[in-house]
Amino acid sequence: MDEDIIPADQVEWRAESGIWAIKDFLGMLKSHFKKLNFVPIGPRRVLGIWGSQDSEWTEFLVAAQEIYRKHGWPDAAQYQKEDCLAEIGSMLDARIPGDVNLWF
Repeated sequence: MDEDIIPADQVEWRAESGIWAIKDFLGMLKSHFKKLNFVPIGPRRVLGIWGSQDSEWTEFLVAAQEIYRKHGWPDAAQYQKEDCLAEIGSMLDARIPGDVNLWF
């Protein structure tokens, strides 16, 4: 607050959160995606591997991680995107029958 970095009305709840440089924050996110801690299951849908109380979703995400790795993730030169997303789409459709295009 002394340097006007954190507005006075936000000091209490932000005091312990720290301040990230944008480059560091984006690097942290990139690392989580590479490790598949954040699992993309569609172009607009990403789920975190931790924190789910639903064991079935956790099993689904672990299976999705295995599919990504099977198709070369995180090596961009080896990654077979179309095959990978098709397999994840099939697995998702088996879990939630319907229009998989809603997810992809």
